[in-house]
Parts: sequence; C-alpha cells; structure tokens
Amino acid sequence: MERNNRGFSTFHALIAAWASLYLLLFSDLFDEDSSNDLIVNRSSIISNMFLGFSIGYFLSDLAMVFWHFPALGGLEYVLHHGLSMFSISLSLMSSQGQIYILMVLFSESTTPFVNIRWYLDVAGRKSSTIYIYNGIALFFGWLADMTSTCDDFRLQGFFCSSIFLPTCLTTLMRSRRYFRWGSTACSLYLRCWG
Repeated sequence: MERNNRGFSTFHALIAAWASLYLLLFSDLFDEDSSNDLIVNRSSIISNMFLGFSIGYFLSDLAMVFWHFPALGGLEYVLHHGLSMFSISLSLMSSQGQIYILMVLFSESTTPFVNIRWYLDVAGRKSSTIYIYNGIALFFGWLADMTSTCDDFRLQGFFCSSIFLPTCLTTLMRSRRYFRWGSTACSLYLRCWG
C-alpha cells in the first residue's frame, strides 16, 4: 500500500515542481512589469487550476492516510495535509498570496528523491552507489530549493523568517545529535537574510 501511495506522491511532486517553476520563473504572471497589481494579488486560470490539483492530491492522500491509519502516517501527516489544504484554499478564495504558495510547493521537488530512497531501502539496496547518489541529489535539491526560496522570500517579505527560523530552532532543541545539521541550517538562514 505504501508503495502505491509513494508513487502517487511522486507524481504530484513532479507536477507541483514543474508547475511552480513555470509559474514563478517563466510565465509573466509574477513579472514586475507585466501588471500594475501587487505581486501578492496576482493569480491566473493556470495557477488556480494547479492549486486546485494540489488540493485534490492532498484530499485524496489524506483519505488514504485515514483509511490506513497509522500505517501511512500519523497525526503529523494529518496536520501537514490539513494546513496545506487550508493555506491553498485561502489563497484560491482570496486570489492573494499565490506566489508564496507556489514557492512552498516548489519544495515538492525533493519528494521524488525521498521516495526513491524509500524504494531502494525496501529493495535492500541501501549500500548501493545509486542510494548514495540519490542522497547527494536530495541534498543538492534541498539546498537549491532553500536558497532560491529564501532569496525570493527576502524580496517578498516575512515568510522565510516565520517558517525557516522556527524549523532550525526546533531542530536544535530536539537533540544534540541534530546540532550540526541545525547549526548549518541556521547559518544558511543567516546568509539568506545577511
């Protein structure tokens, strides 16, 4: 069951990453010179359609989590999916803040690497070179996502500090084992805002 769920997750992640990348970088939707509206007030039929697709994914995945609870995820998955649907719904209803939602959904670009890692682990290929290359790709994908997102958030407002800093602090408080990762993440945060 988890294999099917991860396949569905990978499909959504690929669509989310490509659609976010297109809407944020290649379309004229959020280009400063394309409209007199504030960037946070811009939306389009394509962005609305894509965000609706993401709500559909989160709803169906949440139904799978409830159906097979707790095998596919615990309360943290319910909270994650619930907050995701809530924020996307608010953005769709108000036609505001879609740039922020798309930036967050761009982080789905690392999900296929996480799912490949799980597939390789289940297949007993944890010591293979492809497992190591996948981990390296996951790290660089995460790093690219965080640095590009923080750059955009720095230009757009407060969002980076309200999400990324508490994540670093929580990681630091959880365990000394995570101290090196947390301090690295915090130094990336400081570079982002420095």
